[in-house]
Amino acid sequence: LQVMGCEVNLVIPAPQPKWYRRIFGDWHKGGTILSPDSIDWFENKIPVSVAPKLHSRYMPKADILLASSWQTAHSAFDMPADVGRKFYFVQHHECLWTRDKEKARQTYRLPFTKIVVSTWLKEIMLNVYQQESHLFVNPVDRQQFFCAKKQWNRPRKVCLLHHDYDWKGFAEGIQAVQRVRSQGYDLEVVVFGEKTDDPSPLFKSAGFEFEYHYRPKQLQLIYSACDIYLCPSWYEGLGLPAMEAMACR
Repeated sequence: LQVMGCEVNLVIPAPQPKWYRRIFGDWHKGGTILSPDSIDWFENKIPVSVAPKLHSRYMPKADILLASSWQTAHSAFDMPADVGRKFYFVQHHECLWTRDKEKARQTYRLPFTKIVVSTWLKEIMLNVYQQESHLFVNPVDRQQFFCAKKQWNRPRKVCLLHHDYDWKGFAEGIQAVQRVRSQGYDLEVVVFGEKTDDPSPLFKSAGFEFEYHYRPKQLQLIYSACDIYLCPSWYEGLGLPAMEAMACR
């Protein structure tokens, strides 16, 4: 949108520990601005505004207001009209894994214009919440994810994502590798992630060491150097890493 000439603002709520809210309340009347490179998982050129809380006084006047998670949807719905026409970018059925399941469900019933990233989410919106939605599948950036020269290996290399959400299935992925190895097949494991820079607890839990990349800058090279991408998630909104890996096959 920015490249197309639109003015785009990114606003996120500041983290507020419980003691902060209880003792000091809303004493902080301003916000802070983070540089665009504070978002480091893709090329971003938009500064990020950190608001003390999601309230209209911290929001710029706009034509469109886009909520991107259930935690922001409630606040976005309560915004006045001059903050923009309200859209809800639904990237997952978040009540599957969040603690506040009913609060998440409530957001799907709010009269936003809804955009979903997959056909199963579109069906959920319609069949469970009686809400129409527009389908927009996140595209794979083919300038970033491609196969310049595919490397095939002996033994085979299996690549998977580490995440601290249980539903991302990392533990199940390691169990699958252990089961294949127990049947006499030799596999090497390559793991990438951004939740820990010390993989030693992961090695201990798995019972073996593996190649680990913390916040890799060249994820395309990891995909291209592996034979198999293993996606053990219990559920995914879309499953973009698997699509990226296929682009590097």
